Amino acid sequence: MSRYQLNKAMWVVAMNDDPEPRKRFEKDPAVFSKDFELTDEERNAYVAGDIGKLYSMGVQPFVLLFFAQVRYPSEPGAKGLMEFMTNYRQWVAPHGNPDFAT
Repeated sequence: MSRYQLNKAMWVVAMNDDPEPRKRFEKDPAVFSKDFELTDEERNAYVAGDIGKLYSMGVQPFVLLFFAQVRYPSEPGAKGLMEFMTNYRQWVAPHGNPDFAT
């Protein structure tokens, strides 16, 4: 597993100051994912936006949270944030506490 590359692929989209990678990702996540050395399993989860699967792979939770917000934007305001966080908890809860060591 290339956990570093997977974390980097999410960071570049969700936390980077340069808006260009996010635009490329939003246009075609599959093409964008080829910029990173990912396993087939990682690439599939990344492209699909499978937050639970990414979490179970040990993606850094802070980076994953920001990536999830990009992948699944919520309505502005407290109500939208609460709905997003409810969904996020449901996506990751079944996966327990994965190994996040790098």
